[in-house]
Amino acid sequence: MTEAIATVAPMPVGIAQRVRHGVGGNRLPYLIAVIAFAVYSTYAILAYLNYKFGGYDLGIFDQVVQAYARFSAPDVPLKGLGYNILGDHFHPILVLLAPLYWIWSDPRTLLLAQSALLAVSIIPVWRFTRRRLSHGQTAMVAVAYALCWPLQAMVDFDFHEVAFAVPLLAFIIDALDRKAYGWVFALSFVL
Repeated sequence: MTEAIATVAPMPVGIAQRVRHGVGGNRLPYLIAVIAFAVYSTYAILAYLNYKFGGYDLGIFDQVVQAYARFSAPDVPLKGLGYNILGDHFHPILVLLAPLYWIWSDPRTLLLAQSALLAVSIIPVWRFTRRRLSHGQTAMVAVAYALCWPLQAMVDFDFHEVAFAVPLLAFIIDALDRKAYGWVFALSFVL
């Protein structure tokens, strides 16, 4: 009896590298984003636990997202009984946070969400920069971006819906650079 031996053709080099190094051929931007999320969220939670935040904005947004999580109108008793926030600030994007409140209905959820939104913005910054610079230079830019003053200032503040704009703008700039105009339009609409 003769056994048939199957031969497997070698994988092309580009595909093999992507399999070895993850999506896009590099795990480093994701690692930087995860570390940034850990640092941002640790700082924000510790600041919350030590009463560093004034709490007014965090309280307002906590009440808004709680209302959305209950499928109610976004009334904010902190601003007055029956006060509908949509008459003051129109930011329906906050409804995206409602499912998080089904898991953990706490203001710290907003701080973690803000940290995640800021950390995610590192990925498009990496992709944009990588098309122009070497791998090492791109890593330095990504780390510098993760530590930049505007992101630090956001982490050092109560939650604010502007946190959604940070990754959206970063992805829009990356899409513009790639000439992916469909993505530019779609993300601009969300923004």
